Amino acid sequence: MKPSSTVRGSLERHGVREIMVRSAEIPGALHLEVGQPNFETPVHIQDAARRAIDEKWFGYTHNAGIVQLRRSLGTFLQRQYGLDVAPEQLVVTPGAVTALALGVLAVTDPGDEVLVPDPSWPNYWQMVHCHGAVPLFYSLRPENGFLPSMEELERLVTPRTKLLMINTPGNPTGAVFPRETMVELLQFARRHDLYLLSDEVYDRIVFDGEHVPALSLDDDGRVLSIYGVSKNFAMTGWRVGFLATNRDVASVAERTVEPMFSCVNSIAQAAAIAAYDGPQDTTDFMTRRY
Repeated sequence: MKPSSTVRGSLERHGVREIMVRSAEIPGALHLEVGQPNFETPVHIQDAARRAIDEKWFGYTHNAGIVQLRRSLGTFLQRQYGLDVAPEQLVVTPGAVTALALGVLAVTDPGDEVLVPDPSWPNYWQMVHCHGAVPLFYSLRPENGFLPSMEELERLVTPRTKLLMINTPGNPTGAVFPRETMVELLQFARRHDLYLLSDEVYDRIVFDGEHVPALSLDDDGRVLSIYGVSKNFAMTGWRVGFLATNRDVASVAERTVEPMFSCVNSIAQAAAIAAYDGPQDTTDFMTRRY
């Protein structure tokens, strides 16, 4: 029999998941290895999912997600950050991790180089590797406040580099990139004609300072931003994330959805609508508790 994929077969197992699986066998273990909020999904969101079942939301949805959900997220981004994001610029995915992978797929080809933070969530370099692109690691050092070094990025970038990945608020560092850093990163991306993929799934869980969305500084459509309900609304198992970008890249991503997963679970999308349309004080409460 011919061997299985050498690229995917060379992928190391995710250390965080290894710890999660092993610790599940320890009664009373406190799980600090995975980004799982220790709160339940708010009741009004659960109720919305039950209503969707009663109303028989059982069919396929649009590849990019239910329009009502994309409008709800767009309204939230306008209210929260002053962003103008149309439904056609949003693609709903099974969790933010798929939105990240979809973003990588939408703008890179095999052999392209991707600048990946180190340390970072291991899924970043794993998805780059799986797609046949080449991860180039840039350092996030404690003595620099876990912020990227522009000098190091300039040394690493080559004519084959296509994408810069960033994460703010950061996992695992907790760093929140200030506005000056975000401006510098966008300038760097423009200078080298790179796309910038910004993972902002922890956008509302900020203890000090403010979250500066990459899209708020994007004036030429090179930003792909990632949002999701997992952290802000304690909905990790519902698996709903979003890719927000320019219409052309969103169109590529939408067409890529069909051969990957067709669409996101319709009941989970109904719950996500309630998350964005309903009360927002739960997130503030959780952040204060953290």
